Order: sequence, then structure tokens, then C-alpha cells
Amino acid sequence: MGAIEIEQGIDYIGLASDFERFFIERSSSKSDNFLQDYDAKRQKYLNWISLGVTEDFASTQLSAIFDQPSFCSGSNIRPISTDSFDKKYKDAFIGILKATIFELGEDNLATELFSKMVKENKDAAMSIINSLFIESFSEELTCVKILSVLNDYSYDELYPFSQTIALACLSNQSSRVKSAAFNLFAHWGNRRALELLLSIEPPTEDWIKMKYYKIKQSLEGQCSMQER
Repeated sequence: MGAIEIEQGIDYIGLASDFERFFIERSSSKSDNFLQDYDAKRQKYLNWISLGVTEDFASTQLSAIFDQPSFCSGSNIRPISTDSFDKKYKDAFIGILKATIFELGEDNLATELFSKMVKENKDAAMSIINSLFIESFSEELTCVKILSVLNDYSYDELYPFSQTIALACLSNQSSRVKSAAFNLFAHWGNRRALELLLSIEPPTEDWIKMKYYKIKQSLEGQCSMQER
């Protein structure tokens, strides 16, 4: 079967909509705001053209995964074994994640599949994403996509996996990965997220440092309101 051609698109993952106006004002600095600094010719890694997803994979494997009933119903959870889970989901999830164009604030095939995986067996799902994260730590786009997937969940839902990945990303060489990691702290929006943020040494890069303090200020305000 032939490959499905996915038309060229811009991957907006890792962008911080909450700070859009803030970053636009910083027109002279490097930013993860596509409205400000995006240049398709210079930043070709943001473009996906032909992703080589086969029709067999799309029509057979994906439909089998999404049409199959979950192994949990209400409080009666019957997770399948880790080996069976990996065989069922691992290759499919990694392939979909790498092929999917992420747009800020929108669900996609990767986020929907991961949600199904978490409902079926959270520990096994996180084992897959943790392994992918470790193996792809030098791949900027894969790291920010992983962080975007985690951004669909609260502080407690994937604790401590999300926190561990976010903290590790703050040591990544990519500013975009660091920015996407800080987005998680803003998303969590609670006292524990603030305390975790305060345990981190502030970044030295100008615009990342400003983002750190902006998130810190926002979290302090939210916590103050929540605790009144």
C-alpha cells in the first residue's frame, strides 16, 4: 500500500499562549512564539511534509486500537500485562506521536491514543513514554511533543512521572524544550507546582528567565487566591 501524504504544516507545539503578548513585546529576543520569530526557511524542523504513515497502518492498526473496548469499566479495572500492553500500543504510539502535527490547545490522534492508554494501564503507558523520552532526549521536537501530551493532565494524575520529565527537560540544551517544560508548571497551577518551581535555579537565558519569573508570579497569585 502507498504512503499517506500529509500536507505541509507548521508545528506550534511548545508555544506559550498565556504569555503571547508578553513575548511579542520582546521582538528583539529569541522566543518560542511563532507569531514573532517563526521563519519557515530557517526553522525547517517545524515543518512536516511526507510522514510515511502507511494506509495499512492507518486503516488496520489504528482502527483496531480505537475500536477495541477498554479493559476497564468503572471501578473494575483489569489491566493487561505490560508485555501485551507494549505489543498493543508501543510502536503505534511512537509512530503516531512522531508523525502528528501538534497545534496548541487542540487534541489530536496522539493525545487521544495516550488517553486511552492511561485509562487502560497508567503505569505501562508511562513506561512507554518514559522510555521514548530517554531515547529521544536529544530530539527537540519529540521532547516538546511529549511535554505537550503531558500538558493534558493535572499535577496528580501522572505524578511523579510528569514532574520527573519536566525537571529533566530543564537541563536540555534546547530553549524550546525548556520553555515547553515550564508550560507544565503554569498548567498545573497549584501550591506543589509553585514549590517545585521555587526549588529550581532560575534560568540564565533572558527570555526563559522572564518566563520563569512570569510563571512564578502567576502561580503565587493563584495560590494566594486558592488559599484565602
